[in-house]
Amino acid sequence: NFHPYYNIYREYPVNSGAWELIDSVPFNSTQYIDTIDICSANVNYKIELPTTTCTFVSNVLGDLLEDKISPLMPIISSVSIDTITGQTVISWNENSQEDTYGYVVYMSEPNGILFEIDTVYGQSNTFYSFNSDANISPLNFSIAAFDSCFTDLTPVTYQTSAKSDVHTSMYLTHEYDICLKSLHLSWTNYKGWEYIDSFEVYGHKVGEPWALFGKSKKRFFDLDLAEYQNYEFAILARDSLLPLQNFAFSNTINFYTISSSKPAYNYTRLGDVVGNSIEIHHYVEAVSGITELALEKKNEKGEFEEVQRLTLAENLVFVDEDVDVANQSYYYRVRIIDSCGNPAATANEVRTILLKVQKDDIRQTNFLTWNAYEGFNGSILYYNVFRGVNGVFDGVPLKQVPSNQLFCEDTIQVEDASFSGEICYIIDAVEGDNLYGSPKISHSNIVCPMYEPLIYIPTAFTPNEDGLNEGFKPIVSLFDIAEYTFTIIDRWGQVIFRTNDINEAWYGEINASNASAPVGTYIYGLELKRADGQEIIRRGHLTLAR
Repeated sequence: NFHPYYNIYREYPVNSGAWELIDSVPFNSTQYIDTIDICSANVNYKIELPTTTCTFVSNVLGDLLEDKISPLMPIISSVSIDTITGQTVISWNENSQEDTYGYVVYMSEPNGILFEIDTVYGQSNTFYSFNSDANISPLNFSIAAFDSCFTDLTPVTYQTSAKSDVHTSMYLTHEYDICLKSLHLSWTNYKGWEYIDSFEVYGHKVGEPWALFGKSKKRFFDLDLAEYQNYEFAILARDSLLPLQNFAFSNTINFYTISSSKPAYNYTRLGDVVGNSIEIHHYVEAVSGITELALEKKNEKGEFEEVQRLTLAENLVFVDEDVDVANQSYYYRVRIIDSCGNPAATANEVRTILLKVQKDDIRQTNFLTWNAYEGFNGSILYYNVFRGVNGVFDGVPLKQVPSNQLFCEDTIQVEDASFSGEICYIIDAVEGDNLYGSPKISHSNIVCPMYEPLIYIPTAFTPNEDGLNEGFKPIVSLFDIAEYTFTIIDRWGQVIFRTNDINEAWYGEINASNASAPVGTYIYGLELKRADGQEIIRRGHLTLAR
């Protein structure tokens, strides 16, 4: 009985006796095709048909065999960006020719010229991962297969197929509208497949699972997002002919949905009375999305209203001249205006210091009161009270009072003969350390109560050379005298004494004759002019006794 299969043997090298059973075919078959991985060599073949009693053996037939057939051209399945690693992954079909030795990976330059970037060995290795700049532009790739045979070219290379059709990855970009809180995604087309029905938009908040946000037949997609979230998006395209097998992701984009209303720091450092105006010093992080800062002041109804705007800068000084610093303390705050023109967050409120002074002319004492400064980030260490005479403030505080004390008393004691009667006060609130490393000092308004000169004129004197009460003259204090005239007139209206020297007294003599004036009653006149031009006149009677 014949065996049901013919056995096919191959001898290589020839005449070595090393016959190898390479395959079997059914009894009724009379031909066989052998795929070999020998590039150029003599090979012998023979056929054997076993029976139950013997084996029939064919003649030996051989020849010089050479492999001059290049592998088939590969077909790229996809060029996709790995959403986790960011690598570009190229995949293609496995070459059907058994002597395929591997694949050559090509990438194109910006001008479209392909250049070799790597070699993949192994017929079944049909993908390649590449660290590329997928977040800069689309990427173009081609694949060629090669077998184990060398060419006779110079330099010698493997026998290589034609390059596959180029596939181009998708390149995703985005624009975020901070005003509308809207994201606009756009991407380049995937090139290499015959047809793409639609694109799938995948995204997630970082730390959460990916999810399908929607589909688009066009290469753009708009969606609204929540503020202050970190998002990541990618686009998925599918080959409409093989949608489950051939698909590709674009590069991913990762961004934070910022808001213009929350800079890292936004602080009003100081509200300061400067002359007849108020300065507001503000410190803010100069970030994109903020264009202006608005100064708001509390009105008579207790409501804040905008009074001024300035272009964004890290350090700003608002100057408010529409104020009455002598009679009112003011509340301020600064509001952010975002790039959309919308009012956003406000900083801390500040309140300026209003100083009031009540004077006691009899006791020559001033009682000072003021409101607490509000708005420092640090605590108030103390209040410094400064006093000025004739418009000149001493550099050393008159008094330093605790932060919880909002009053003090000052008794006037001025030795300066040029004193004009004007005493001025100003209060400083002194801030301690704060989070911004820049403690400030806030000044109050300046208050200058005016004291009338203290003038004492006696009613009688006794020029009798006993050393007591010999002269008659007014005593003037708390007064800066610019002009001084003191006159004595007798009962007939004659001027018997006149002087412009504040230190000169009348000793009971008549100037014209140097004779002693008789005992009796006389009229005095005192005319003063202060340094500020104000005139003071005093008239009265005096008695001369001896």
